[in-house]
Amino acid sequence: MLRVALLMLALLAPSAALAQTYLLNETFNSGSTGWTIANTGTSTQIWQLSTTGPTWSAGTLNGTQMMLVDADAGGGTATVTTTLTSPVFNGTTASGSLFLAFAQYFYDYINEVGTVEVYNGTSWIQVYQVTTATGAWNNPNLQNLDITAHKNANNQVRFTYNDFGNYGYHWAVDNIQVYYNSGPEIDVQRPAGVANSIPNNGRCDVGQAPAGSVTNFQWTIANQGGSSLTHTAAIAGSPAPVNCTLGTITLPASTAASASSVMTVPVTPTAAGFFTFRITITNNDSNENPYNIDVSGIALGGSVLFYGGDWDTVDGTVNGRGFALPNDVFVYEDFTVPAGQTWTVTQLFSNNLL
Repeated sequence: MLRVALLMLALLAPSAALAQTYLLNETFNSGSTGWTIANTGTSTQIWQLSTTGPTWSAGTLNGTQMMLVDADAGGGTATVTTTLTSPVFNGTTASGSLFLAFAQYFYDYINEVGTVEVYNGTSWIQVYQVTTATGAWNNPNLQNLDITAHKNANNQVRFTYNDFGNYGYHWAVDNIQVYYNSGPEIDVQRPAGVANSIPNNGRCDVGQAPAGSVTNFQWTIANQGGSSLTHTAAIAGSPAPVNCTLGTITLPASTAASASSVMTVPVTPTAAGFFTFRITITNNDSNENPYNIDVSGIALGGSVLFYGGDWDTVDGTVNGRGFALPNDVFVYEDFTVPAGQTWTVTQLFSNNLL
């Protein structure tokens, strides 16, 4: 019975995973064959395999062997400058977007810098830099970088640590992967760009819109995979839209590999106040169908009333908090006046600051 259960699990697992092809998939558990380490500093501390962590703070990223620069062990006078460079891989085999992923724990003391670069066949291009404490032992920071623009038949990646002669602590990296999605891979962004990705079942604040008027909000549908992404979008009935009516969504039927499309949703807020609705995107991405986004915004009416408070979390009259009445309240509120509208500020006391 156990063998049957294990077999079923093995058969089912691939269907729940992304169709990813790895050009580089390094765990360092079996060593660092193919990787090169350079030392251009004056310290003897360089990238090295480790299962224990630095001398001052024992630990690992996930319980297995990793790559580590232990700058602390070099003291505060010598310069630690060391580079870890990957084997060559052919990034042009990716028909769609190409990604670099890795786990890290960077701990700084004075001005240390960790830099990640990609070789594009001609020059090294910086794609990431870390200068402040990021990650932790057994809870590493995970990076997933889009390096599509740098695809080349002779790609490499490298990790450089530099403490510039200051006292430094450490940088640990592990599970370095370069991969592409061989099937379709949906990513919704606002505005366009992987830095603005909205996760499936995530939230998106669209900002302000005038009550009673149509505003066309737009999202970018990016296909990060290697085959065509098909999609249709609709407004979900549950949860029902609040304080708004929705027009017909426009979205092309498909998006080619490594391309993007624009989805436009006409929104008419019913009255001043918050409005919400959910967009459901039906698509052929095997593990993100449907793709749901909960949208929220605020509708601006003819006037907006701001209340000054005393931070006591109790409704009622503002407390003077030990000062003679009337108590002064400073209200700071940033917003953009919608195009075509003119706003005026009224009911200001004589001692206001505006």
